[in-house]
Amino acid sequence: MNTYKEFIISVPTKEHIPFSQEIENLLKQAATEKSRGLNIMSAEYIADKILKGDAIVATKNGELAGFCYLRRRKKGTYVSISGIVLIPKYRKGGLSKAIVKEAFELAREKYPEAKIFSLSTSPTIARINSENGYKPINYSKLSTSADFWASCSNCLNYQTLKSNNYARCLCSAMLFNPFSFNIEDEHQLNELGVNDASNLNN
Repeated sequence: MNTYKEFIISVPTKEHIPFSQEIENLLKQAATEKSRGLNIMSAEYIADKILKGDAIVATKNGELAGFCYLRRRKKGTYVSISGIVLIPKYRKGGLSKAIVKEAFELAREKYPEAKIFSLSTSPTIARINSENGYKPINYSKLSTSADFWASCSNCLNYQTLKSNNYARCLCSAMLFNPFSFNIEDEHQLNELGVNDASNLNN
């Protein structure tokens, strides 16, 4: 658990499950703003992430301020920090950066061998990712498999991705590779199995 200004930022516990419906509503609201690339996940899915400790929650005076969750692939080989949302009045104050920082550290702690990838339309998130060591990567280096990208099917931009044969969408793709910061090495490692749809896991 850490603090940022007046916020408490932590891995959630079962006491945070009542926030699940509010988080789902936030995702729905945020997804309609400026065609943001967000998967709209159900309150049940969010509650499961909370129970597994695969999330970060920010609170202020016991009320929800922001949230994100980790979405992993089989055996934690690949992990993404997803569903980054804030209560609107807490935007533009640095809270999203603090939440993503905690989520990045959680992902590195829980899944130290994982490569962490990000799909986002937010310039702020792209900037934060760059500070954390992510590098831009082409969609095709992740996968061109329809089964692989089915995990984006709850995003309002999914039809755009599908119409482009899963080669590009509105989100910028970025990759953190703990084994190498050389982008060519990242590309080579990516070809070793990330596009195997059988490796998908929530």
